[in-house]
Amino acid sequence: PARESPAAKRRTSSMAEYVEEEDEEVSDEEKVAIVQHFLLNSPPGEFDEVKGDALALVQDGLVSDSMLAGICRAYNKDALRIVDLEEGRKMVLCDASEIDATTYLDPRTGDSYSVDHATLAATKLESEGSPPTAASALGEERTAIEAAVSEYVAAQYAGNACAGTFADDTDAIKVVVSGEKLNLRNYWSGNWRSTWTVEVRGTEAFVSGNMKVRAHYFEDGNVQLQTSKDVPPTTASFADASQIGPAVADIIQQAESELQQGLEDMYSNMSHETFKAMRRVMPITRTKMKWNIHEIALNRNLRK
Repeated sequence: PARESPAAKRRTSSMAEYVEEEDEEVSDEEKVAIVQHFLLNSPPGEFDEVKGDALALVQDGLVSDSMLAGICRAYNKDALRIVDLEEGRKMVLCDASEIDATTYLDPRTGDSYSVDHATLAATKLESEGSPPTAASALGEERTAIEAAVSEYVAAQYAGNACAGTFADDTDAIKVVVSGEKLNLRNYWSGNWRSTWTVEVRGTEAFVSGNMKVRAHYFEDGNVQLQTSKDVPPTTASFADASQIGPAVADIIQQAESELQQGLEDMYSNMSHETFKAMRRVMPITRTKMKWNIHEIALNRNLRK
């Protein structure tokens, strides 16, 4: 009988390995990891849709209720999701506002709320003692920053938006800003979120932070934008606690405006620079296309 060539043996071996890989069973741990990855990377406003599709890919009960609650909690805090409170007020879910896994602080009133991470329903709890924000030595500074940043968000943000300002026993104040705008019927969604640290030292405040933007457009496709920018410490001077608020809000507004302007410039230049760089100078035939309509018509008539 004819001997099999070395090349044929390698092909046969590779095919056998490929079949083995195809037949390899995915473990339950790997399935749970895949579901978790999908959920934690859900686009803005689409968590419930992704959750339904991802859970449909695995057998019932593989992702337990407690495990799903933990994933929801991690996603809500990372996305700085906003929950509705009574009287039209809102609250941001974040590390600074978290008292425990399901309890969060509204810094404006000092009230605590029990939050269902799956539905984002918030229930007010009975107060037990002084809230952490009120006990801080930076109470006046926190209140001034909260008022100024809330005014900025109300004036500049469209859609569902909220800001939270938190102070503890250190010399730092945490500020979070979250905005979300959704139109899933027209196949797009997006959010803008930023976190800031204000270190107060005498009559100076050092403001640093991070901004994240995410957008999703999915009509007949799947296009996403994700960008993040760190803001180095910027100094704000003030004479008293009432002046620190506008100074911090101005720094936040300037940084966010620069990022927005940068994104707008990128998109306006995309057709002239990015797409032009991606386009071939000449087609594969190495012959330039002739777009003279009269020449094309003449050639068609000659062929007849």
